[in-house]
Amino acid sequence: MSMLPRNYVDAVVTLSINVGKDKNHIIGTGFLVGRLETDDNEKKSYSLYLITNKHVIKGRDKMLVGFNQLGGVGFHEFELLLFDKGKKMYSPHPNKDVDIIAVSINCNFLNEMGAKFSFFRIDEDAFNLKQMELNDVYEGDLTYQLGYPLNLVGASSKNPICRFGCISRISNLYIPGHPELNFLVDSQSFPGNSGGPVILRPEPSTISGGKSHLKSVLIGILYSYVPYRDPLISQQTGEVYSIMQENSGLTNVHPVDQIIDAVEIEKTRIGTPNTVSISKKK
Repeated sequence: MSMLPRNYVDAVVTLSINVGKDKNHIIGTGFLVGRLETDDNEKKSYSLYLITNKHVIKGRDKMLVGFNQLGGVGFHEFELLLFDKGKKMYSPHPNKDVDIIAVSINCNFLNEMGAKFSFFRIDEDAFNLKQMELNDVYEGDLTYQLGYPLNLVGASSKNPICRFGCISRISNLYIPGHPELNFLVDSQSFPGNSGGPVILRPEPSTISGGKSHLKSVLIGILYSYVPYRDPLISQQTGEVYSIMQENSGLTNVHPVDQIIDAVEIEKTRIGTPNTVSISKKK
């Protein structure tokens, strides 16, 4: 039995550009998160936001956002305008070194078009850094990474590829006043993975003194791999004439805190959003 909830897979979308007649190419990954708007005795209502990296949309006026279709085989790609009369239709994180944007999504439009979608509820399906520390999320904890590397998708539906990894370094982010903007995961990423969610794997058992992770939760967004650079040195002159760069297998991840920052800015930009409601279980 998979420990990755199926609704998390449905929260992940393709980000594509047109490269020719009836031919689109995936250049990045995005995912939907829900900001809690109202909470009563029977249901919760959420506004929806598409999350991805700044560098995925850099230099572009529009993108194609792809969803699978409800009820079977099929795929929808919707045009997402990033600028309207020169005005940004999205909110970038204010820190230039945080590679995150948030875009408000009209859930009513998705329902009308029969798109199959879900979202990570920020209040229930995500851990910020404080919650990660309180729940003993440290180096060695296992992760899932969802995305669309190297345009590897099916012909009739476009489900994301899941990769398995572990947290390589995060303790430094728990130090008060830390300057770091990311943590590291040991899981290879490639072009197309950018903007994908990183998810904590549940662990019902634990070592003495630790806490079990009984639920799979969003812990961050992937934005780049850590390169390994090897200088090539001339035997004749002893000087470096070229540098080989390879994928080290380590991936940079921004924590959920920075996703929330971008969502709050986008919420302010758009004012009153439309919402989707989820009934509470009795």
